[in-house]
Amino acid sequence: MRIVGFAVCVAITITLFQLVVFDRCAKAADQFHGIGANKFDLVEQYLGLEDGGNGTPAYEIAETEIAEKAIKDAAYAHIPFFRVAVTGFAPSDLDLWVRHPQTYWHHVDRMMSDLHQAHIKLVANLMFNAEQFPSYTHENLGDLVNNAQSKSWLLLKQYIEEFISRYKDSGDIFFYEMTNELNLRADINAVADCSRKRAAALCQATSNILSAQTVAFTRRMYDLIKGLDSAHLVSTGFSFPRASAQHLRVHPGTKNSQGDWTPDTDIETIENLEYMNQNADIMSVHIYPTNLIGDIRRTIQIAKNASNAASKPLFIGEFGTSAPNSTEGGQFLRDMIREIIRSNVSYSAFWDWEVYPQKRLLAKDMDKAPFNIDPSLTPNAVTYIEAADRDAEEGSLFSSSVPGSPTVAITSPMVCHQPHFPLTVYVMANSQDHDISSVKLYLENRLVGTTSSVPYHFIIASDEAPDGLFHLTATAVTRLGESAESHLTCD
Repeated sequence: MRIVGFAVCVAITITLFQLVVFDRCAKAADQFHGIGANKFDLVEQYLGLEDGGNGTPAYEIAETEIAEKAIKDAAYAHIPFFRVAVTGFAPSDLDLWVRHPQTYWHHVDRMMSDLHQAHIKLVANLMFNAEQFPSYTHENLGDLVNNAQSKSWLLLKQYIEEFISRYKDSGDIFFYEMTNELNLRADINAVADCSRKRAAALCQATSNILSAQTVAFTRRMYDLIKGLDSAHLVSTGFSFPRASAQHLRVHPGTKNSQGDWTPDTDIETIENLEYMNQNADIMSVHIYPTNLIGDIRRTIQIAKNASNAASKPLFIGEFGTSAPNSTEGGQFLRDMIREIIRSNVSYSAFWDWEVYPQKRLLAKDMDKAPFNIDPSLTPNAVTYIEAADRDAEEGSLFSSSVPGSPTVAITSPMVCHQPHFPLTVYVMANSQDHDISSVKLYLENRLVGTTSSVPYHFIIASDEAPDGLFHLTATAVTRLGESAESHLTCD
């Protein structure tokens, strides 16, 4: 990927909608690279660890099939890249890498191969959960951030070295991200906040950190990444600042102080964005209805002013709504995409692609999964995104989607051991032209039922329960008669 060089010019200010706009005449020559997707759980799926999976072969097979469906569906929607938490989230997600690295990298290699075949690039987030490595090494976040000899930093450093050395020349890396919203952990009493909301055992890795410490940590992490791979850009992974971020930077609300919670002006927000993102090639913000300053246009303009002042491209690394199927949620997504294109934001990724939270929702409520964007469940949202990405493809570094068969996966039960009857089976299916005409479920060779209603589901009655081991097959069929199958063995 080539980023056009930045010219330097004298800064000027003008008043626009009560907003002071910074414009260095010759700003970054921004290029809109389409709308990417957050698929934070992709590595966890290939390991069989997502949402209750225990990493056994049965979970690996089931979750990998769901992950491969997500990749193929994204290619059909012309989504150019995934933002993925490559280390996972929970401390236990590191176990396989630590104990059986060859097996771990085998699974990640498969993920990278599948992304490559789908022409989907990877934004590799290298530390999605700030407390993952401290928890694993029985330290706290302060140890990781402030001590370059801490066990947590040395373990994170080892992972980064192995990941970048393995994939930097693959052609599949878009860019790297250092953290996920670590700026929101700075200058507040995170220890007290955690103790109010969670059990003490879950707060052991929590620590209060300052903005200056966060910036120093990103300097250390940035130098490590660029020392391993100077060819790819690096983003902070930070969110849009909290409303009082700059005041808190000066007067933090940590253990011995309430802090200064005076709302920042737009100028102060821009100053905070520049300061916190100084050790990165790309400025990062996350935008949701809950952290808007005024409205979408003003919020994005503030972020663009900051990135222009810093001569850095902007990455809106997350944007989304908890109810994408609602009228209000759909309008938010449309307005965000429209403003991203109008403002020529270089990089952006919606939250979140094809997430089926087994533990947090009943399977029948998958269409109500918060933030979830899915071709079958939220077709209007996918249409907005696909239209933007098709327009962005011409002259870009991304390849167009290639024709393919339908996608289908049995999503619940994910693993079928000693099932209880009546047994409800849920299936997700999609096709390149979004033209699934029906989904069928077979128990062995007997047809259980046919449906065209989303979410696709079937009920196997108690009197139909077979003895012993049996096999289920879900078949998705398009209007043109193309089909694909998903299989599940129950014992």
